[in-house]
Amino acid sequence: MNWADIPIPAEIKKISGLEVLSSQELWIGAINQVNTQNGPATRVYHTLNGGSTWTSNDLVYTGPTVSSIKFFDHFHGRVLCEYRIYSTNDAGLTWHEQILSYDMPPLTCMNWPDSSKCLIAGFYGYIFGSDNGGQNWQEQSHGTKASFSDIFFTSDQTGYAVGHEQYLTAIYRTIDGGNSWLKTPLDSTNGGSLNDIEFSDENNGWAVGYWGGILHTTDAGQTWVDLNSGFSSSYYAVNMYTSKFIWIGGYPCKMIRSVDYGSTWQDISLQISDYDVKKILFLDSLNGYTVLGKSYDLTLGKMFKTIDGGLSWIPIDFINTSNKGVLAISFPSVNEGYISIYNQG
Repeated sequence: MNWADIPIPAEIKKISGLEVLSSQELWIGAINQVNTQNGPATRVYHTLNGGSTWTSNDLVYTGPTVSSIKFFDHFHGRVLCEYRIYSTNDAGLTWHEQILSYDMPPLTCMNWPDSSKCLIAGFYGYIFGSDNGGQNWQEQSHGTKASFSDIFFTSDQTGYAVGHEQYLTAIYRTIDGGNSWLKTPLDSTNGGSLNDIEFSDENNGWAVGYWGGILHTTDAGQTWVDLNSGFSSSYYAVNMYTSKFIWIGGYPCKMIRSVDYGSTWQDISLQISDYDVKKILFLDSLNGYTVLGKSYDLTLGKMFKTIDGGLSWIPIDFINTSNKGVLAISFPSVNEGYISIYNQG
């Protein structure tokens, strides 16, 4: 695969959201603000010609920065800025602001099962839900004090939020579209926070986290098995291709895989010291990508490609971006992909 540097506005220092609608149409959100005569502006950017030209939209002045961005098509999009939601139905010409609350910690993750339903989660148990495309929002926290790192829905009714609660591993599950959440009893003695969760279908899912935490469900999250993979690590990422192929990555540059539904595991770690596996994305059972980074320095990062399921890895060199941190990754197909680089987009 050959990589071409997509030019972006020079004012962007760090991208916090990337949405690829086609090879020509992209939306990005920047975590840094831009000084204007109205004050520091939180902006999103849109291109219709693969990055040759960009238009920008100022969402708010002297407010929170972009946490996540989601577009369903050319016209309809939503942007999460910590505790605010911005919606557009005309390709960014106008934006509607909704303030969920001023008195709350940041919301960190957003998941849209479809264009109507959305769940947003964050620190200290805050969960908000909408079932009408974000026109109205309801708090659905129900008293939990858990801090959530990731949220994943397998349908418009069934979803999961993972993280930690009082320093113990926590998984919450909803089967009514987020109207109610129940904490799932866990036998895990790990105690570490969960960082990532993914399902291959409505029944089979994996959640990974600190201190070697790997949990597996085959019954739609009703019960979870604490897996002993035989490898000690803290894990940041999990990715699946069907229920048969699973890849898990973390610290220190640890990666393991299973090709038999999680029955056995193979160490396929990259032998690179002082880096962690931050992201994993497989497009099929053979073709995949991994992003390495350093928790203490976002400006340093590496990216690798595999064509044999992770048995061997090929370094990917970006144009003028050697050792830069990769912040977002999206692949519409095996041959077409997009990444954003720290301080370069």
